[in-house]
Amino acid sequence: MKSGTSVKIKKNGRINKYYLFCNSCGCEYAFDENNKLLERTYFIKCYNEVKSLSDEIHLRNLEIKTGLSMEQIKRCFAYYRTRDVLSWDIIGEEVIVQPSTLNDIIMALKQKEKLNIIKKWNCFKNYTEYLTYRYHQDIVTILQHKYSKHKKVKQEVRNIEKVNEILKEMFTKDESITILSVCTKAGISPETARLWGWNTFIAHDKKNQKLKRELDRKNECYQLVDELLERSNRRITSEEIYRHLGVGRTVLWRFAPEVTSYITNRLKGHNKFTGEDMWNYHTKGE
Repeated sequence: MKSGTSVKIKKNGRINKYYLFCNSCGCEYAFDENNKLLERTYFIKCYNEVKSLSDEIHLRNLEIKTGLSMEQIKRCFAYYRTRDVLSWDIIGEEVIVQPSTLNDIIMALKQKEKLNIIKKWNCFKNYTEYLTYRYHQDIVTILQHKYSKHKKVKQEVRNIEKVNEILKEMFTKDESITILSVCTKAGISPETARLWGWNTFIAHDKKNQKLKRELDRKNECYQLVDELLERSNRRITSEEIYRHLGVGRTVLWRFAPEVTSYITNRLKGHNKFTGEDMWNYHTKGE
């Protein structure tokens, strides 16, 4: 996706142009004066350095190794944490993204709440936990879309009450919102909808519907995982979990990496309490 910046001259005199944002990975890119693609963020750079190391490394040493500041490294690991791309975490503590908190942040950002205000919420135990949410894929995408919006010439909208009524009904009934489906209900052509200025409204509600469906699916996954583990007193494999969810791990990771991370952590805790541990637990109770 093209961001809001076209050309920018850096302090060192170099020119970056055609700024881009990747909706999949959440990284930002630009082309230099030689049309070479550059990463404007530092997540990939830090990741490559970390993966080249044979052992885990302390924060101070990683700062020297990468040339990044301590704050940048903390943000990198917050980025990695919700994408489940590393087998270890430099902070040495577990941070689990709670779906309800994530949803609250998304709703607050949509209502134009500032990050500096959100950062002070009492639900965050510390700065590390806040950064984990801040660099979650859903939050990064919302912020990028928010910052890269271009000012558009205002278009006179006709029959606004009608389109809002149709969209509200479709959203409530979870009917897929598209230009064609809205036009069919309205009894008009897509060209008429465009001339009436409806496309912006349709696109807005279509995006919100997509986010809602994703959140609903994630919450369903959390619930199914919890229910399966809570009613089982034996060891459970990850294959059983994903079979129960009806989705492959890779597919779910691409869609919701925080859910796969949650499954991994819940599974470790559950299986640790089964077998010998479960036997000891019942023996003590007799």
